[in-house]
Amino acid sequence: MSLIDKARNIAVGLLDPNYHEKTTEADEIRTRHAAQGGVLKNQWYRLSRPDGKVVGFSYSCKCGTEYKLFSAFEWLRDYRCTSCGARFDLLGSVGLSASSPIADLVPALANLPARPHVAGPDTRQRFVDTWAQSDDGAGYEIGDPGKGGPGF
Repeated sequence: MSLIDKARNIAVGLLDPNYHEKTTEADEIRTRHAAQGGVLKNQWYRLSRPDGKVVGFSYSCKCGTEYKLFSAFEWLRDYRCTSCGARFDLLGSVGLSASSPIADLVPALANLPARPHVAGPDTRQRFVDTWAQSDDGAGYEIGDPGKGGPGF
């Protein structure tokens, strides 16, 4: 440590007596953050692509389970963690309610920390196509499945 750094630490300590306690606390938070893989527990994040576009939101529960929400309809619901049972909701975490004006939504959500999300949102349909007996979205059958039987 150079003489200038020592003098700066002494001056900062005189101006703010709690400086060293704050620095120690911040170092502990950084260490815990790194130990959790860079994701803080009980925290909401904006999921953004490399071009900066937000594709959804992510919540890391206090038990470590992560929930990714890509649809605006998912953002408006209240959730309960399947692992620990904790309740969480996106609007409540940023201080908004369902009756809040829509103009307050974007600035409130923009204050959430961002995390990179390389893959885009899940484009698979969230239903099972019973005609084709698969879950890869809507399919097309060459023949009419009702032709060979009573039609169900």
